[in-house]
Formats: sequence, structure tokens, C-alpha cells
Amino acid sequence: MKKEFLFFIILSLVSASVPVSSLSAEALVKLPGGSVTVDDISLRFGDLSIDGKLLVDVYVDGSYYRSMILLPGGENTSIGDLKFEYKGAYIGSESFVVIDLEYPYLLAGDELTLVAIALGF
Repeated sequence: MKKEFLFFIILSLVSASVPVSSLSAEALVKLPGGSVTVDDISLRFGDLSIDGKLLVDVYVDGSYYRSMILLPGGENTSIGDLKFEYKGAYIGSESFVVIDLEYPYLLAGDELTLVAIALGF
């Protein structure tokens, strides 16, 4: 039987010390205000509408790039080398969205930062 653990993390910072061929992860991001930053791309997650639409603000190199409205189960969205997909949401006393992330590589000095999230392993 596969066991699943959830770790609630306020701030997690991972730096690659050797090249990694690719990164693939699923994250539960707390709403509103959770964010995911990979290298120079930052996704900041806003609120969720009643019909499941998710507001995402995208920042590149710390500067505002654009806002997006995503639907659950939609296609992969690409910003630079980062691909992500909004899979669904958990609504309760606290709300979370499930995000699949794909990044082709992390090299020495590149960073992956996950803020106010829960990770599934």
C-alpha cells in the first residue's frame, strides 16, 4: 500500500549543487498568497473563484510579467522553461490548489523556492 505524507512548509529553499536533468513535482499551494519560484520565474497564486478559476500573477526576474486565469484540468502553461498545470483545488477552512510543475533542468546556483505550500511525497 502506497503511503502518502504531507509536509506543511512555510518556506523551503532548494539549491542544486550538481546538474539535474529535469524537475517534476506536484505541489499543494495555499490560497491566497502562496507562490512558487523556479530560477527567475515566480508564480503568485491569488484567489479561487466559485467556478474554479484561479488567478495567477507571473513575475520574471522580479518584475511583473502578466496575469493569467487558469481552469482546472487545463493544458500545460509555459513561461520560459517552466511548465505548470492547475489540476484542481481543495476547499475548506483553508484552500489549496494542486499544481504540477515541470522544469527541464536545475544547474549549480539555480534555485527552487516553494512558499506556504504542502508537498505530497
